[in-house]
Order: sequence, then C-alpha cells, then structure tokens
Amino acid sequence: MFARKIGIGLVVAAAACAGKTPSGGTGPVLEERLSFGFTRPTGEKAAIVSSGRLSADLTEALHSPVTAHVFATPRELATALGSGVIDAAWMSPGAYVQAARLAEIEPVLKLSRGGFGRYRSVFFTKAGKGIASLPDAQGKTLALVQGASMSGHLFPLAYLKRKGIDPHLFFAKLIEGKDHEEVCRLVFDGKADVGVTLSDYRAPDEMTPDGCVQAGMDVDAFEVFEAVGPIPNDVIAVRATLSAGMRDKLKDALLQMHRTENGKAEMKTIFHADGFVPAADTDFAAVRELENFMSE
Repeated sequence: MFARKIGIGLVVAAAACAGKTPSGGTGPVLEERLSFGFTRPTGEKAAIVSSGRLSADLTEALHSPVTAHVFATPRELATALGSGVIDAAWMSPGAYVQAARLAEIEPVLKLSRGGFGRYRSVFFTKAGKGIASLPDAQGKTLALVQGASMSGHLFPLAYLKRKGIDPHLFFAKLIEGKDHEEVCRLVFDGKADVGVTLSDYRAPDEMTPDGCVQAGMDVDAFEVFEAVGPIPNDVIAVRATLSAGMRDKLKDALLQMHRTENGKAEMKTIFHADGFVPAADTDFAAVRELENFMSE
C-alpha cells in the first residue's frame, strides 16, 4: 500500500487486492483486501469522519481488511475505479458514468433516502433575500459546485439551457465552490445571491437545501425557489474484475446496515441515507443524455 496527497491535501491510499497463496505454496495465506473510495460532497470534515467509520464498519462486516479513501474530485474517483486503483466506490451519478467510459465497472446498489432512489437539484438563496423565482435571480451572483457535480453544476446548467437561458448573460457573475458546503457558505455569507445544491426527493412542494443541512447548517437560514430533476441517487460500484465472492459480501454487508439501530445511525452519518435499493447501468441513462445535451 502506498499513500499520496491530492487536491485538498487529504491523504489518499491506493490499496491493491491481495490474493491467496496457491494450494501447495509455501507462503502465508493472505486475506482479500478491499479498497473503497469516495469524494467529499458535503465538506472535508464530513469526509474524514465517514472514511474512518466506513473502514471500521466494513472491516467488521466482511471479516477482512477494508480501507476507505477520500478523493478530492469525482473525476479522480472515477479514474481510480476505472483504472483499478480502488476496488469499489461510493459515486455520484456523474462519476459513475465517467468511470464506465474508462473501464468495465458494475453498479451494485443505489442509496435510498426517504424510500426514493433519486434526488433533485435546487436553486436556493439566503432567507429574506427576496428572491422567490428564477426571474428574481436575474442580474444576481450564482454559486455552483465546481467540476462535474450533478446537482451542484450539470443538472442546473442544463435546466437553464433548456429554458433558453445563458447563465453568463442572465446572472451578473458565476462563482464556484469546491463542494456543496462551500456553496452554502458563499450564499450564507452574502458572497453569492443564489446557489445550487442537492435535495432529497420528497413531495413536489417539499424542497430543502439538503447539501447545506448535511454540512451542519440551519435549514431555516435558506429558502428554495426552484427544483430540477429527478437525478438518480449515488451508486455503489465495483470494478468488474473484483471477485464475485467479495462483491456479494460487500453488497450483503451494505444491505444489512439499516437493519439495526446502530446501522441506521451509521447510514445517516456516512451516506446521509436510510438504506439501499438495487442499481442497474440503465438507471443512469438520464445522466448520459444530459451530458450529450450539454455538449451540443
């Protein structure tokens, strides 16, 4: 195993799977190891906590060593899984599609929040700002999540494009935060008038800036005025060459998490979710269509 620093300075280890000594060999039998990667959608502190707890929980459940690693961006995570540097990943829909272009990978499960395997992107502002609709936001400053974030970048920009709105002309200024937490801070601190973030899928009129809530901010500090979606929820994916035994053990361990009170608490802390639902590659057709639309 080796370690390096990327992007935000978090230590990221790239672990290879250790195989077993062939029958009749003289070396010790090694346990199969699993390296699990994800990004930091709601901030560095949350990612550090989640990586430690996920490593411990899966090591116990699988009865074999698991190391969780935090990558600075969805693109770096996609590259790591697609190239086999890591064995499994908790990925945004966009990162999954990127990784699937690089190599054969397999979606195992999708996160479930409130019983739904999908979520939305929302436009929001600071409470009391007086922005209640998209037309009210014209001439204001918009904060996006940098890179290929589905809810924090691609889906809201595609939504504007379909409405015939050029964001560079409609808004006075576009700025980017490194993650959802920073976008929420930019809006709260008045450095941006409007932001975009993720929101769990609820009733059509129940729109909450969950990216801000997951970052520990007060939901009442913000107001949502527009929703975009649905977007398929984050996915747990594995490299295609991972052994079927390890793949199935990982899937079973994750499915069992929400069956105990402690497991439910871990699901909330690590994944900001309450369970998992089956996943298939076809679930991400909307993401591929969006990318094609944006490239036109």
